[in-house]
Amino acid sequence: RVLERSAGNPFFLEELLRGEGQAASQPGHRLPETIHEMLLARLDALPQHARQTLQLASVVGVEFSEAIVAALATDTDGSDHDTDDALRMLQRAELIVPRVGDGDWSHAFRHPLIHEVAYRSLLLSTRRALHGRIARWLEEHGGDELVAELAQHYHHSDDPSRARHYLPLAGERAERLNAS
Repeated sequence: RVLERSAGNPFFLEELLRGEGQAASQPGHRLPETIHEMLLARLDALPQHARQTLQLASVVGVEFSEAIVAALATDTDGSDHDTDDALRMLQRAELIVPRVGDGDWSHAFRHPLIHEVAYRSLLLSTRRALHGRIARWLEEHGGDELVAELAQHYHHSDDPSRARHYLPLAGERAERLNAS
């Protein structure tokens, strides 16, 4: 049944096998119809703080720094959560993988579909608000190299005027770098 359902997709097969191993003792268990359904079930099974951390990270992007996720997690509900603990939990669950670059700890989603499911599990209004907060954080903590990210986050936020400010700057920077 698992091989038939996965239809030759190795990632779906891996996720189905993981789910089958965890759900073997549950009566009435059924195989998910799609990889999205399978991943959403995995996200729903996470402790609330880990799921929220993963959702925050999904708004930042496929790759994200620990610093920005920690800053957003602190601001979300006014309390200070242990983001390190949540990120370790997400690594153990094989949803994210660590990356080291430029002296800053960062992480990446293990697969683009995990990122997509986590991102789409947020309400549109929540995503827009988070994009705005991320853009403001990047303005405070970044430099000229972040204009493309600023344009993207403001474009997806409730502040399109700021996006119109950063989009031409991002284009100019790409032109200077021969990255048109």
